[in-house]
Amino acid sequence: MSRQEPLENGANGGRDTQGRFAKGNRGGPGNPFVRQVAAIRNALMKAVSPDEIAEIAAALVSKAKAGDVRAAEILFNRVLGPPVATDVLERLDEMEKLVNDLEKERERAKNEHQQ
Repeated sequence: MSRQEPLENGANGGRDTQGRFAKGNRGGPGNPFVRQVAAIRNALMKAVSPDEIAEIAAALVSKAKAGDVRAAEILFNRVLGPPVATDVLERLDEMEKLVNDLEKERERAKNEHQQ
């Protein structure tokens, strides 16, 4: 793969001969809605007090206790984080076993080679 010098207009992505961003690269445009989202988030933060958040959380807990599955899902996701797929955990266990087996095999081969 040949490397090329950065072009004036950034036809190579504004990168240098090593593939890094060259001096003067403007980068990406960013999120065009960041100011709007910040303003909305700011307004929401001003509109809700910590006491109101506590009341809303208590209502969520109450609904979950009463059997509202969606309220329980929201509560658990916010408190515990999203659930981890069990197959991922099973695959992790399998991979750990394979790594352990490989390490044992490597150690056995090393010991045989030293003898």
